[in-house]
Amino acid sequence: MKVTLKDFYLNYPFKCYGGNTRVYIKQEDERCNEHYSLNYKEYKTIMNTYFKYIILYLRSGLVYRLPKHLGRLYIGTYKGGYYDYNDKAFYRNEYKFRKKFILKWDKNYKFTKFSNKAYWKAKFTKTSWSFINDWIEKLPSRIKNYTEL
Repeated sequence: MKVTLKDFYLNYPFKCYGGNTRVYIKQEDERCNEHYSLNYKEYKTIMNTYFKYIILYLRSGLVYRLPKHLGRLYIGTYKGGYYDYNDKAFYRNEYKFRKKFILKWDKNYKFTKFSNKAYWKAKFTKTSWSFINDWIEKLPSRIKNYTEL
């Protein structure tokens, strides 16, 4: 099941219908007079900014610890390979700059405390990956900052 930003907003306690949004809010759930009340457009800009700074943090090669004991995120590198069906063997590419990147969510970290870990996964969008790849193409030595898997 895919969870989007709209699903997060519907769980936000101080939601307020404002303007031209396509999010249905029940009349009894609407709380517009609170200090923290936000409409969907404001909530979306705040969350997109938050995700942008997480991507910038991960892009520099650091490990991001998720709040509420949900594990940690980091970008790892691995050498790609191929499977030869004639020899029935897996061969790794030995090219120097042919490393592939993956977003790794370490759910088995020692401080992780949530159940059903196998049902959850995290992934970047295409624009986020292109943002990271453009940054590495400008200076390929930045590949050494990422964790080797």
